[in-house]
Amino acid sequence: MRYAHTTIIVSDIEKSIKFYEEVAGITIRNRFSAGVKTLAFLSDKEGDTQIELIQDENEKPYSGSGISLGFAVENVEEYMEKMNSMGYQTTDIISPNPKTKFFYVNDPDGLKIQLIQMG
Repeated sequence: MRYAHTTIIVSDIEKSIKFYEEVAGITIRNRFSAGVKTLAFLSDKEGDTQIELIQDENEKPYSGSGISLGFAVENVEEYMEKMNSMGYQTTDIISPNPKTKFFYVNDPDGLKIQLIQMG
């Protein structure tokens, strides 16, 4: 068994696709409508990171706390500068130990996305 994908309910699929392409570097692989739902599958080139976005007029995006998605980056400072230059609001860089640095940015529906540099 292996991990397949993460599903995220979104309020505006266009905004969410743009966000995940810009922030996570994943691209749309498949998109279709099914009744009142619009679905989009995004992944990296290898298919190791897969996210399913669903816009459904009968479901609201998750608005709680306690969940974040983490994406590894090579250089957290450069990545943070890139996010800020694109207009995304980020937290300050957090460094819980000498080998780990990260920051957060919220997706269009407020889900916390962690960009982390390890090692």
